[in-house]
Amino acid sequence: MRVQPEGGPSHWVDGRVQPSSDGSFTVAMMLPPDMPTGPALASIVNWWEVAECPDNASCAAAEGSFEVVPPQISD
Repeated sequence: MRVQPEGGPSHWVDGRVQPSSDGSFTVAMMLPPDMPTGPALASIVNWWEVAECPDNASCAAAEGSFEVVPPQISD
């Protein structure tokens, strides 16, 4: 997986993805400690190695946006 804060450098993180039959997916990943809070993007790095997309088609990328929030500390 590659994660990238909005306007910042990308980071490589481990993550396993198992797509549903409709193509949607979820993934759990550990973000690097220096990942800033705010909007970010996650994408599957080797998506095109397994995706079937004709050369003359416009295909969706396996990526999604998310929000990095500070950890919640409970008393």
